[in-house]
Amino acid sequence: MQFPTLGLEEENHDCCCIEATVVTGFEFFAKDECNQLFGTTAVTSRGRIFFDMPIIRAHKVLEMRSVDNVYVVVYREKQMNFNEKQKEDSLDLINSTLDRNSKSWTKALKVWKSVASGLLDDTEVEQNQEIKFRVTCRRSKEGHSFGSPDASASFGSSVQNKFGWKPDMTRFDLEVVLNVVGDEIYVTLSLTRSSLHRRNIVCYGSMTLRSTIAHNMLRMAGIEDGDVVCDPMCGSGAIPVEGGLYWNKAWFLEIGRAHV
Repeated sequence: MQFPTLGLEEENHDCCCIEATVVTGFEFFAKDECNQLFGTTAVTSRGRIFFDMPIIRAHKVLEMRSVDNVYVVVYREKQMNFNEKQKEDSLDLINSTLDRNSKSWTKALKVWKSVASGLLDDTEVEQNQEIKFRVTCRRSKEGHSFGSPDASASFGSSVQNKFGWKPDMTRFDLEVVLNVVGDEIYVTLSLTRSSLHRRNIVCYGSMTLRSTIAHNMLRMAGIEDGDVVCDPMCGSGAIPVEGGLYWNKAWFLEIGRAHV
């Protein structure tokens, strides 16, 4: 898996690395939006993009309309050689990455504070005992001697010991995501409380289309000012609503039993 390098440098205090998830097949259009909004070139992977972002502008990532969930990457560790280790040794190795990436945690928590919470100052993020968190582990590929629940519990315990935060699986302030991809790991902090595809949805039905999918479909169409776009199979109205909000110099029409 490829990553941008600038935002992951511990000594680079002005730049961070962002991960954004996107419906598989639409990665190119999310990359295009990233370049259009921020002037940066994203690296694509299956169902996600990674890109560098100035920390001072990190809150702008929530303005993206093509992506579902957004994370700041804390750090990445390669060549963990999990296939050569027993379960406990693998979990200990993962936990050992916490202390040697302390500066990266400080930078990532600064981004989380500015984007997701907006309430705490830098010292409170590090020391406030009332921060509630949970750890989610996502694994891909085979050859691991441990399961995702094992890694979540073990890494969560180490995070609690390091920061003194209170674990809470449901009413958490901060979600820490441990990603295990083959023989490498990368840790992220979630910047979105829920998927951005919910932004225009007021109710769900059999015809409801995710706002992010609607946006990517419209971006695929290459809409220009003055174009007339007709949705002949309009159900929930996601396509004309999304189109009208983003391409406000084009015309969007719907045909369906339920009118928008």
